[in-house]
Amino acid sequence: MNNLKQKLHQCINQNYQYFELINDYALAGYCFWELGKNNKLLLDKKLSEKLEFSDNKEISISNLDDRRKEYFNSLITQLESKIYSKGNEDQICSTSIQLARETLIIHYSAFNLSEGAEYFVLAAIEIHDDFYRAIDKVSGALDLAIWQWNLKTNELIVNEKWANIIGYTLKELEPVTVQTFIDVTHPEDGNSTLSLAQDYLSGKINEYRTEIRFRHKNGTWRWVLAKGKIASRTESGEVEWFIGSHLDITERKLHEHELDTLALVPKNTLHPVLITDELGKIIYSNNSFYKMSGYQLQEIIGKKPGDFLQGTDTKESDVSSFRKKLKSGKSFTQEILNYSKSGRPYRVSCFVDPVYAKDGSIKRFISIQTDITEDRKTREYLSRFKNTLD
Repeated sequence: MNNLKQKLHQCINQNYQYFELINDYALAGYCFWELGKNNKLLLDKKLSEKLEFSDNKEISISNLDDRRKEYFNSLITQLESKIYSKGNEDQICSTSIQLARETLIIHYSAFNLSEGAEYFVLAAIEIHDDFYRAIDKVSGALDLAIWQWNLKTNELIVNEKWANIIGYTLKELEPVTVQTFIDVTHPEDGNSTLSLAQDYLSGKINEYRTEIRFRHKNGTWRWVLAKGKIASRTESGEVEWFIGSHLDITERKLHEHELDTLALVPKNTLHPVLITDELGKIIYSNNSFYKMSGYQLQEIIGKKPGDFLQGTDTKESDVSSFRKKLKSGKSFTQEILNYSKSGRPYRVSCFVDPVYAKDGSIKRFISIQTDITEDRKTREYLSRFKNTLD
């Protein structure tokens, strides 16, 4: 059986309207198929390039990915419905086809080849408003993570760069929906982000710009700068497409956090310093702490000091006293026996000072430490020596 390319040549030879369709109307490309047997399609070079196929490609819709399959199924279903309902074979007809990502102006004709009862459809695309192509062009030019949200259909389109921000490929995440955004957004950021978007879309504010945390594939949180704008509206004035970008700003946020934290530390101190959050989890340690304990910041960040510093000879009474003083919310000094990474016991005196937020709640604890191991040994020696004299 002849393939579709040969069938198209036969149609053009027998029907001048097909030549006219291609020559005058197919400014954005064309596709060709047998009426009622629409799994096989022939695309011209322009449409092939748009949808990233090879030149003059004959394709099987059943083998396509969901995005392209949806594109062709929607287009063919709507056109064949018009052909069957109007009975306008062998005529050039025009129509507007609304697809999920674009609006197409199509000129089409169905033709019956003289050699049989086969009808073939040629659809020439004249103009189109194409969001699918726009996302590829913008993201490729600017190397940005791009998202496009259709508020009428709730369809969400993202590019490969967006998936990469959170450690995935686009294929791993598909199908990407609005729920995907919700699932990866930090619980503390979800409501405020949605509220800001609603304010922008309703016209209460002039700009959509915010910073959000997304959960990475490895379990960490990545900070992104989100920007968005209204790209199109319906004829009644309702927002249709809301598009924007996400830029990974994690390194900047970490740097800001480090500067904020270091501002709490006495300058030029030689004392070991630990800074924890309000829950007692470490967010900063200095080089003097590493020299004393053997632990670097990247090994202990997010942990509580008692999780790794205390050992078999650490007195429970000292631990309990430490916890009680922390709960008091006041500055205090406490001695305790700790263990270094190598297992060496050392006695330390900790001066702990809480840092308060504007609302009066504790947001940090700063612990400035002194290794008093030798001092303690000296005191114990002098005590024993004194007892000997007595």
